[in-house]
Amino acid sequence: MQLAAAYANRGVIHFNIGIYETAISDFSQSLDLGKNYRVLLANRGMAYETLGLENLARVDYEAALAFWASYKDAKKRLAQL
Repeated sequence: MQLAAAYANRGVIHFNIGIYETAISDFSQSLDLGKNYRVLLANRGMAYETLGLENLARVDYEAALAFWASYKDAKKRLAQL
């Protein structure tokens, strides 16, 4: 699980400095390693959205909401697509 957390943290760093493709890869690696958190899905969705990949963003926002139906950030972003 430490490796999954490392990928998640690195994804946030890459997102914050505008390297969205790498952030997506990092979030995906973390999810593949078993860190299935709504925040990771929403973060990856934001990266997709920033790149104009709205369909992929929608999938991730909906998946985040499947984990926690009242997750306000995912709801808000999904409504804005």
